[in-house]
Amino acid sequence: MTDYAVVLEEADDGGWWAHAPDLPGVISTANTPAGAEDRFREALTLYRDELRGDGRQLPKPRSRATIVSV
Repeated sequence: MTDYAVVLEEADDGGWWAHAPDLPGVISTANTPAGAEDRFREALTLYRDELRGDGRQLPKPRSRATIVSV
């Protein structure tokens, strides 16, 4: 199993969206952070399956995330 850093952001309309720096174009949206994360997992699975069908693999993760307090 491979772990990717996923960013959850609140949208201007109050919903949430998720994206990963290492996977451009793979995004999801939902009404809650948990929903956006679940949908991102689904989108990533579809993307991975598409790549495999073409004989390719997901890129290796290169990003990490942390929380910085100020």
